[in-house]
Amino acid sequence: MLIEHRGRRPVVPESAYVAPTAVLCGAVVLGERSRVLHGAVLTAEDGEVRVGADVVVMENALVRGRYAHAPRRDR
Repeated sequence: MLIEHRGRRPVVPESAYVAPTAVLCGAVVLGERSRVLHGAVLTAEDGEVRVGADVVVMENALVRGRYAHAPRRDR
């Protein structure tokens, strides 16, 4: 299931797979050939979630993107 949150929609390339019972919410960006398996939830609450190419997010995983946990860009 793909859900828009705060005006942002998940980005899923054609080569990626999202199981029918997985949930992607908000600013979630999947890499090429990535896989999100059954029951996994990736939610971008006030930050962003980026999944790299060829990455597998296993069943029932929970991944939250929070702005406070984003890498610092001023270094």
